[in-house]
Amino acid sequence: MNDLSANDLKQFFDHLNAFEKELHLKSKQDEFLDAYNSWMHTKSDIEKEKINSLAKELTELDPNFKFNPLV
Repeated sequence: MNDLSANDLKQFFDHLNAFEKELHLKSKQDEFLDAYNSWMHTKSDIEKEKINSLAKELTELDPNFKFNPLV
């Protein structure tokens, strides 16, 4: 069995952390799209608040994400 160096372990955990961040981002994107779809059908104020909140979270997770808050 090959021994793993400290660098190998660091690279593994760096990749794992990047994967977890990407998975979290995709999950938030799905949640946002589901809420937006629901709001399109209901025009509910509760859904609107949820969309705006999720949009803020997505902007923090991905600075390239742009969304004008619903008013």
